[in-house]
Amino acid sequence: MNYRADIDGLRAFAVVSVLCFHSGLAAFRGGFVGVDVFFVISGYLITGIIVSEIDAGTFSIRSFYQRRVRRIFPALVSVLAFALALGFLVLTPSDLVELAKSSLAAAFFVSNMFFWQHIGYFDTAAGQKPLLHTWSLAIEEQYYMAYPFLIAALSRFYPRFRTPAVIAGAALSFLTAVVVTYIKPSAAFYLGPTRAWELLAGGMLALWPSPNVNRATFNLIASPLGMGLLLIAVLFYNPLIRFPGFAALLPVLGAALIIWSGRGPPTLVHRWLSARPVVAIGKASYSLYLWHFPILAFAAYVTLHGTTPLTNVGLCLIAVCISFASLRYVEKPFRFPGAGARTAPLIALSLGSMAVVVAVSAWILINNGTPSRFSSELQAALRVEDERSAVHHWECMSLESRIVPPSKACKLGVPGKTPHVLLWGDSHSVVTATALEQSAQRNQAAFLFAASVDCPIGLGFEIDAATGPAFVSTPAYQNCGKYNEEMLQTALQQVNISTIVLSSRWTNWRVGAPSSPGEAHYDIRLRGPQGVARDTSGNGAIFARGLEQLVAKLEAAGKSVWIVGPVPEPFVSVPKALFVKALGIDSTSLDITRAEFEGRNAFVLDLFKHIAAAYPVHFVRPADTLCDANRCPVDENGAPLYFDNNHLSLRAVTKTSHLYDRIWQSD
Repeated sequence: MNYRADIDGLRAFAVVSVLCFHSGLAAFRGGFVGVDVFFVISGYLITGIIVSEIDAGTFSIRSFYQRRVRRIFPALVSVLAFALALGFLVLTPSDLVELAKSSLAAAFFVSNMFFWQHIGYFDTAAGQKPLLHTWSLAIEEQYYMAYPFLIAALSRFYPRFRTPAVIAGAALSFLTAVVVTYIKPSAAFYLGPTRAWELLAGGMLALWPSPNVNRATFNLIASPLGMGLLLIAVLFYNPLIRFPGFAALLPVLGAALIIWSGRGPPTLVHRWLSARPVVAIGKASYSLYLWHFPILAFAAYVTLHGTTPLTNVGLCLIAVCISFASLRYVEKPFRFPGAGARTAPLIALSLGSMAVVVAVSAWILINNGTPSRFSSELQAALRVEDERSAVHHWECMSLESRIVPPSKACKLGVPGKTPHVLLWGDSHSVVTATALEQSAQRNQAAFLFAASVDCPIGLGFEIDAATGPAFVSTPAYQNCGKYNEEMLQTALQQVNISTIVLSSRWTNWRVGAPSSPGEAHYDIRLRGPQGVARDTSGNGAIFARGLEQLVAKLEAAGKSVWIVGPVPEPFVSVPKALFVKALGIDSTSLDITRAEFEGRNAFVLDLFKHIAAAYPVHFVRPADTLCDANRCPVDENGAPLYFDNNHLSLRAVTKTSHLYDRIWQSD
């Protein structure tokens, strides 16, 4: 294929869009669509190369994969080695293990499947995963494991069906993406079958004949239209959009129009894309894409409150410098070794270097992240993170696709004792259950416990999936209203249950102020009898009515109602934050002032005062034990009081469990 400078310019547009998005620049919240532009470009160029070689009788599968190795491996190995080396210095053992796993996944080009199982691309924590961005590279390489064989076979045996087969494949993949985006949004984002149509769209461009129209007129219309579609996606999309599905059509069609219209007389758009500075960035786009994200991720990791967009822009400028050096000294020597150079040593060096990365990653896994790098005190603090999965009764909570009906509530406390208490709530109630279990064992009692993830406690409302991000479409979220109704029936119908304990993360973004900066952008709204809240600020009124309605029904049925008050929330994962402070990188105070705690919980504290004035409700206030008059510490002499950024650690649970003894005394 003939070289086209405008395609390198389009690469520059794509990578800069991605960089601006990852930097957190508000104007570029749709910049993630730059990856889709890369997919279209890749599909167009690779298909053109394969087809031109097939038609010329020079195509070789062996040569094709040798070129892929020389194109992909050198820069990727450099970035993986950098990430592992820096990770060894600044990551906790558990995070270093995760990095090693993702490094192995990247080395074998399955990182899209790895991250699909571990984290959402738009999750708050995603910005601290140094190799998250390799998911797109994995999709491309998986695609190219089969595509050359398909095109070669069609060209040899069914040449007339070559183009129709690509069109049919693209159509099938697109329809799959549309459906799966609504059913399994994370799978649709990460997996190859729902992304293949974007690469195949580029392939269609390479196979499709030029339109039989006036080229100059066509280009004048198509190129600005294509750029307009790209700008709309970059500037007006956001992480809450259902993607990729119909929404991915804009960036894919925009890129296709620019590529297709570039075959003829150049327009203003193509001249701009062909400008030397733009082309220079485009030529370095592969290295720039690889290098920028680990730099941003590590910077975010070692700062307690994250990095600012301005800082991220500065880091991306550093990544630009590194990428030009990578292009000059890493990429080009392997891609363009010069006349007379032998390919075999370059392939051997590429594969051998990747083998070393695999070996180092495996060594890290075998040694569990080498905790011996740190003091025993720091290791003990970091082990508190393990309480997330090892200590509490998570099996009693509905989570994602797992539904635990109230009829299957767990029985906790002293075996053989008849439970008279029902604990009802969300993930904070899972921690409350541990405290209540300690209290029950001291008081020779038992209780029932059931919970549902992030489900506000109350009656007459649902979480509205249409206004929220993709994850609220999972069964646990969509079961919220029904779950609350079933919990009420369980409480009313079981005559042995005389006491109901309500425990929740009362500051959840659905009913009050955002729980953390990372959750502030979630547009999750409640739907009550009068309809969906106009915006998130309307959730409070819907929730307040629903909670009061529940309390009224329980009290009318003769049940004793106890409400567990909010706990201070640090905004940062405390074990990891203590680790960062121990590294000496960031010395910001982690403690929460009493005023901050009360201000963040003003809505729910006022609501509780209103309910207490109207009903004989009892309260358990963990904050009174966790805080003094001025501040709420997050650790005791280096021992974390939280296992993340809002759930109490076992140490804090034990400190507060005596508060629940009154429940059994009134039972």
